[in-house]
Amino acid sequence: MQSHADYGTIYRGWIAMEVDSGNVDAARFLFLEWRSQCGGKDGGFWCSYITFESRHGGALRARAVAEAAVAACPEDPAVHAKYAKTELRLDRKDSAFAALARALAVFAGDPVAQEWLVDEVRGYRDALRRQGFAGRLRACCRRFVRPSRARHGYERLH
Repeated sequence: MQSHADYGTIYRGWIAMEVDSGNVDAARFLFLEWRSQCGGKDGGFWCSYITFESRHGGALRARAVAEAAVAACPEDPAVHAKYAKTELRLDRKDSAFAALARALAVFAGDPVAQEWLVDEVRGYRDALRRQGFAGRLRACCRRFVRPSRARHGYERLH
């Protein structure tokens, strides 16, 4: 007899193989199967599913999965953080901070969880900002660097 943890290991591996082979629909079907096998109460499952839909399903699917995740695992701070970070990634700052505010209300009696949530979401927001700025800076600098020498990172055009 297998435990739910075994299901998770099997499904994670199987989903990864399907995604690697480009079969996104099969991977999505496997997420649904995993959910039915494990009862949908596994926060790690939901975080993986949100990430999958963010990469392969678009904003509407990612948001729908994130909302289902919070409904299925309301006591898991990682699920709440993933939801807020997904909204940030979709450039929906107001929705992200509303999701964070709801999470902070859920964990009102747990200051450690609240601090972790704030740090997690704020850190992700800051990383997205740095990534955006760094990407724009690299693109700007590439215009002034010879393409044949660009991989070395030196020698500007005159």
